[in-house]
Amino acid sequence: MRVFTIEIIYFLIVRISIHQYDYNNIYHSGIDIIQFLYFIALFTVTLYFSISHKKKSTLLINSTIFLIIYSTILRIFIKSIAVYFTNIQGIINFANYAGKIYFICLPLSSFRVLYSKNSFFNIILFFITTVLFQTFFDLNGLLYSIPFYEFICFSRIVINYFTQTIKQGGFYGRFNNFK
Repeated sequence: MRVFTIEIIYFLIVRISIHQYDYNNIYHSGIDIIQFLYFIALFTVTLYFSISHKKKSTLLINSTIFLIIYSTILRIFIKSIAVYFTNIQGIINFANYAGKIYFICLPLSSFRVLYSKNSFFNIILFFITTVLFQTFFDLNGLLYSIPFYEFICFSRIVINYFTQTIKQGGFYGRFNNFK
């Protein structure tokens, strides 16, 4: 439930940021389509995490494979999918452009969903990333902030894992008790 709330907050942050660009509703509609498809993927992964009783490593591998397949299918068929939402060619083209950017980082999001512990920090980090990228890169910055944020969260999780492993005696130090 916590992850759903966080994703809704991310959606609202992007919606508030996109309202700064009132001059074109194509951007609003295109990003709405992409965020809806992104939310479906994260909803599915979160639901899988909550109902499955497998080990975290198995969950992570399965969800990452699912997200790779999902993002590949979306990348190939994004124009066909966008036609179901609208028939305006500008929105379809923008959804195609935004989909290239959004879905490149989707497989990394399974790490964030499974291993993130401090949700308030993640929300603040996402907000800062969005504001900074939007300030420097305008509307494209809003699109680029999502992959950058996912990469930052992924890097934080990997660094925390290695730090915890080293604190426990290194990768092979944990098994020295079996002498």
